[in-house]
Amino acid sequence: MNLSKQKLIIIDGPMGAGKTTTANLLHLKLTDSTVNGICRIKHCVSGFSDNEKEYRIATDVILAMCQCYLNYGKSIIIEQCFRKKEIMAPYLNLAKDNRLPIFVYELHAPRKILLARAKRRPKESIKKNQVSYHKIVRNINSYPRPPYAPVRLYLDSSQLSPRQIINRIMKDLEAV
Repeated sequence: MNLSKQKLIIIDGPMGAGKTTTANLLHLKLTDSTVNGICRIKHCVSGFSDNEKEYRIATDVILAMCQCYLNYGKSIIIEQCFRKKEIMAPYLNLAKDNRLPIFVYELHAPRKILLARAKRRPKESIKKNQVSYHKIVRNINSYPRPPYAPVRLYLDSSQLSPRQIINRIMKDLEAV
């Protein structure tokens, strides 16, 4: 596969697995790409809460942004925790509607490491957007779960450095 062709790359996994780090590093390696995900958008919504309506609004915004980027020839990198099939479905439909190849990479690490990483995260500047310890545990406990799209690589971020993860993803993208 030519790396310059548009594609949808999904970086999935529980909180603390390294999705944001991986997405940001991958973005630096891939020309004509953009990074998006629910965590990047939800902080733009005043009073965002974890209810279905708020997630739907954020997802609609992300999808509109993605479609705009696709119209300008960009590839899309989505870093997000996809705990429900309904959450991933709009992105799979976006790829189908735009005839994009989909690449799903799932990051994981032992629960103890995920919890420690999530607790070390920088604090949000807006108190309302802080993620409670209860929500961190709930997110991490939702894994493992069945994948909602074929996963190309499962990567253990406790065993691999961010650079090693990126090198494996890039090698996989170049092989297609």
